[in-house]
Amino acid sequence: MDWKQDARTRLTEHLDAKGDLAPPWEKFPNYERYTIGWRMGSGEDWLGLWHVFLEQLGPEFEVRLAYLKRHAPAPFTWANAVYGVLYPKSGGDDGDGDDGDDGDGDPAAERRAALLEKGLIASDVAYTTWLHQQKGVRWPWTYSKTPQNAARHWTRDLWFWSRQVAALRCDPS
Repeated sequence: MDWKQDARTRLTEHLDAKGDLAPPWEKFPNYERYTIGWRMGSGEDWLGLWHVFLEQLGPEFEVRLAYLKRHAPAPFTWANAVYGVLYPKSGGDDGDGDDGDDGDGDPAAERRAALLEKGLIASDVAYTTWLHQQKGVRWPWTYSKTPQNAARHWTRDLWFWSRQVAALRCDPS
């Protein structure tokens, strides 16, 4: 069985109540866009599921826009992927390129501006998405056997955790 057929058989077990599969930036907010986590393991598997899900999603702009709006905005680094969801015939994001520079007349910058205006991408949204997934404070070193290993492999989780703890310290309630 090829990877697409495997993903098709497993897709329904990962759909939410609205029949959606969470976009990758929402499922794994602690994964940066170009991390190796998207090339192996659970991130790679989720991208495969997401591509199969998107193939089954209606090609109409309104359908795809509604799907994206039901989920957390993507970080700026996901702009090409978001554009590819909205306009599937454009080819979208192959995962290897970047979003271009911000020069005048830059098509990537124009696309980002349009996505930003629609609320589909935003700055610093990975932390907010991660925070909504937390049930209290989970010590980041519980991901690993030692704090040193956690620091080595879970840097973004440590960063998010430190922001969470700092905010809790400032909250008088």
